[in-house]
Amino acid sequence: MRVRHLSLLVVVILVALCVRSIRRAEDFGGYVAVGEVVLAGGEPYLETTPGMNTWPPVFGLVCVPWALLDRVDTYLARGVWLALVLLGLLASLHLLARRIHGKPLTLGSEGVPLSSLAVVVPLLLASSGVIGNFIHLQINTIIFALVLWALLLDEEDRWRAAGVLIGVAAAVRVMPILFVPYLLWRGRWKTAGTATVVAGVLSVAPTLVFGWDGFASQVQQWYEITSSSTTWGVGHMNQSMPAMWDRYVGHGVVPFVTEPVHALPGSGSALARALGLLTLAALAALALWRFRGPLRPGSRAVLAEWSIVFLVGAACGPVAWKAYLVVLLLPFMLLWALRAAPETPAGLRKGCTILLVLGGVFLTLPTRDLLGRRIASHLEMGSAFAIGALVLLAGLFWLHARLSRLAGERR
Repeated sequence: MRVRHLSLLVVVILVALCVRSIRRAEDFGGYVAVGEVVLAGGEPYLETTPGMNTWPPVFGLVCVPWALLDRVDTYLARGVWLALVLLGLLASLHLLARRIHGKPLTLGSEGVPLSSLAVVVPLLLASSGVIGNFIHLQINTIIFALVLWALLLDEEDRWRAAGVLIGVAAAVRVMPILFVPYLLWRGRWKTAGTATVVAGVLSVAPTLVFGWDGFASQVQQWYEITSSSTTWGVGHMNQSMPAMWDRYVGHGVVPFVTEPVHALPGSGSALARALGLLTLAALAALALWRFRGPLRPGSRAVLAEWSIVFLVGAACGPVAWKAYLVVLLLPFMLLWALRAAPETPAGLRKGCTILLVLGGVFLTLPTRDLLGRRIASHLEMGSAFAIGALVLLAGLFWLHARLSRLAGERR
């Protein structure tokens, strides 16, 4: 009964976070604004606040139901949206519990209790990403759940459903498209092909509303907005690796010393751009080298692979808000499970503990709730989260090698 009470307390805290956030418009206000423009037959990129609509054209159609619901009642629309954000988080935790521990997420003592350290510790370590999705009413928990579900279905060889889910997620959020080349490299041709077709079909769906000329115009406008150096900027809130290099090289930022700047446009530095591309190329080459050999569905080495792809997608694009880091739930839950398992070799357990500590230092501590606005902003300006992502990626490649070796020895 005590376990159930503690689990219910976790649920109450998450619901309270939803209630607190329902008063904020944030990203959801942008969704409603875009939906209203689409309903009026206008230009979603030209008739909204400049630089606000950075979503792909098909997302304008996704926004229409929310605009209609907002017409009924603003707080009802936000409440339903936040309920979906919470559902996405709980679904992700359930999928991770099932895949990592072989048991479902539960409120009681059976399965993996929501109040267990196996869940609470990863939640705390990934709290910046988790909380960010509620505070800013973002879509990342939903996308994360869809892709996780797809990957589990792919392991069961249910490639049609897996491909559809990845295709839907990629059409709406773009970043999940990174799993298509990963699946191709891993020989999951049917899933990758289905995902590509679904993402392509959905991406051109706006032609049904705007026609080909209108759609082509929107694609051009979307490209111009997302490629502009002023749209994302490289201020302290942007924790992507390209933004880190631009701050360091393009703007001469001295890590953790230079005063935080919120609205900092891209410098246009060729060297910063080259370093960003070099970082991405190095990660891709390392992944191609490590992700070779037979794929063993159901192994924990595969979870390390998924973690790497998720983290590269979240941290290596032109922008990385902290809400994107909800994907850290996967590696943190995997690391904690390995650390806690009695059969884990001592060296591997020690390595997992070190990675959890480093993750906490770089990816959990630098938050305003823990350190205050000023200190947290200085750490953000110094790219603490981007550095932490690089450190964790290095650790995940090491983990993948160790897990692959252990699996080979036990065959």
